[in-house]
Amino acid sequence: AYLPKPFNPDELLSIIDNAIKRRQQMTGTDGKLVDLKADMSNIKQILRKNGQGLVRATDVYLTAKDTEVLDLLCRGFTNGEIASERGVSVIGVNRTIQNLYLKTQTRTRTELVRWAIQTGHVAAR
Repeated sequence: AYLPKPFNPDELLSIIDNAIKRRQQMTGTDGKLVDLKADMSNIKQILRKNGQGLVRATDVYLTAKDTEVLDLLCRGFTNGEIASERGVSVIGVNRTIQNLYLKTQTRTRTELVRWAIQTGHVAAR
């Protein structure tokens, strides 16, 4: 999974550590995965609140391929250049970009780049 930046690493580690301890405490009793999911949902809310919107992208899961294509797109590569760089077809790149539009609720390359910068997926240049 990808965590957008910036975030407070100590706070994140503490929250995750507490969730793991809670899960360990539930093991052997009647603990359920649903309880852990609820805890993770609470963690997201805390990070959003304390991050003042900087962790907004936690609801958007990007694969390694999505992240690589997004980075190249943000660096100004054309679809053909992205395909060449990754050793895949242009059709595959087009499909990945269309999926990025859907995941990020953007409609254009410019909106997608703006989203990537605002959520910390890429650094502003």
